[in-house]
Amino acid sequence: MAAPVERPSIVQLASRPAPIRADGTVTVVMWVRCQPDVYAFEIDTSVEQLNALGSSTLLRGRDALPTCDGTRQRTIVHVSPDPGDSFHPGIAEIGVYVGFYNSELDQDLEATDAVRVRLRFAG
Repeated sequence: MAAPVERPSIVQLASRPAPIRADGTVTVVMWVRCQPDVYAFEIDTSVEQLNALGSSTLLRGRDALPTCDGTRQRTIVHVSPDPGDSFHPGIAEIGVYVGFYNSELDQDLEATDAVRVRLRFAG
């Protein structure tokens, strides 16, 4: 009998333009899919643009994270620029790391993605 095929946990960033909100944060849209035998415990998202950098960390127990039920779930993260920096319309690199834990295997898993997108003012 063949062993069951495990479907990997994935994260996929949206490749369309990302809006800069009135408060200066960038809205990052992603889709996360993971199987019921794991849970997401961390999402690290970064936005880098020439001289501006920002990052956001979401953690299990503190923030709302996707539920691992085998379906593809839309997740939105707002990334603030570092103090003294500001995002502006133009090209930016967005990256994401999602940490998962498989309790059955007692093992950490990860999924990553990166895209190059245009930032634009919202509205």
